Amino acid sequence: MIAEGQQRPGGDDPRLNWQVAPIETASLRPPYALITAGESLHWMDWPVVLPRFRDALLPGGVLAIVGRSQCPARWNDGHLKIIQRHTTNLDFQPYDIVDELTSRGLFTVLGSQRTAPVTHTQSISDYIESWHSRNGLSRDRMTPDAADAFDNETHELLASLGHQETVTFDVEGNVTWGLPAG
Repeated sequence: MIAEGQQRPGGDDPRLNWQVAPIETASLRPPYALITAGESLHWMDWPVVLPRFRDALLPGGVLAIVGRSQCPARWNDGHLKIIQRHTTNLDFQPYDIVDELTSRGLFTVLGSQRTAPVTHTQSISDYIESWHSRNGLSRDRMTPDAADAFDNETHELLASLGHQETVTFDVEGNVTWGLPAG
């Protein structure tokens, strides 16, 4: 991702600080007017990270938490059954990250905005592989046979609904901004 970012227009700007490090210990160069966190925030040590963000922000600066959700698709119910059969995270309880941070006193919401749905088309193989980036279906937690079974069952489900090469679905984004606490 860093190599890709460095190749983008402006990617060589000397004000950019490219680094690979856990945010809990990464070298920061504050102050910042805006800190963004996407779909990696759930992997972070919140009691460590949120105070770091708070301390790095300018007065009036905010943390923006960016998320996305796939709108219901025809295969959702069938795919949920496949996921439940193959997940390694048997104790998973869905949660809303903003609600969790707020209830723990680590974040104060100032505002939120949901985007209109955007249609996304993806190859079936990329769609299936995207599921392996999630905790309970990550390849490092599944046996090769279990990962293959998940892939095959998902492919068969999508093919049964007429998807041969690609899948098309709608995605909505959500940005919630506020103040990290600590």
